[in-house]
Amino acid sequence: MSIRVAIGASGTPTVFRSKLRVITGEGIEASVTDDPNENELELNLSSPESGAQVLTRRTVVPPYTVASDDYVLHANGTGTVTLPAHSDGRSLRIKRINALGDVTLSPPSGTIDGAASLVLSGQYQSVDLISDGSNWLTH
Repeated sequence: MSIRVAIGASGTPTVFRSKLRVITGEGIEASVTDDPNENELELNLSSPESGAQVLTRRTVVPPYTVASDDYVLHANGTGTVTLPAHSDGRSLRIKRINALGDVTLSPPSGTIDGAASLVLSGQYQSVDLISDGSNWLTH
């Protein structure tokens, strides 16, 4: 995973140099590249250990269609989150963080544990999903 941070305000790059401290979990390596000509810092996280993952987390406002690089979503609003097309082994974690209103998870085809959709009806309710290639399953 790579994260680029532009330094500046109001569209005008401002050079600012200070310490950058990166704290990672076990099995995660981090490197930082500082390009003063581009006024950018690039942070690269990698996992050389077998089985370890670096997952992206994104806060979204429904209605929202899950992107190919989404893995952990925090849904902040009422509406539908449309799951991606099935891909065997693809996993997602979706959490409702809004206080009022349901978040409905809906696949473009197939089911979620045999149902046409799944509703997250309580604040901070979450679900882990995995695709078997035809349907989504909770786990």
